[in-house]
Amino acid sequence: MMLLMFICGDRAIEMVLDAIEKYPVVKGKHDRLIHISLLRPDLIERIAKLPVICDIQPTFLTSDMPWVEELGSDRAQYLYPFKNF
Repeated sequence: MMLLMFICGDRAIEMVLDAIEKYPVVKGKHDRLIHISLLRPDLIERIAKLPVICDIQPTFLTSDMPWVEELGSDRAQYLYPFKNF
């Protein structure tokens, strides 16, 4: 079974990654994570080890920037981490 999820928020991503790790897809298949624009470094590391496709939607970059700036530069540096994916 393939999982297709639109997820927002660190806790939501943690829960989805827990499920993907517990119930891996059939070899040769993958899960798809959609609109995962802001992640903690530990979540990026977990995703890198899994057979998932990250469907990042940069269209939202301009609308996301104002509220992300409020989180501070430490957190904002992980907004749309294209090189990490």
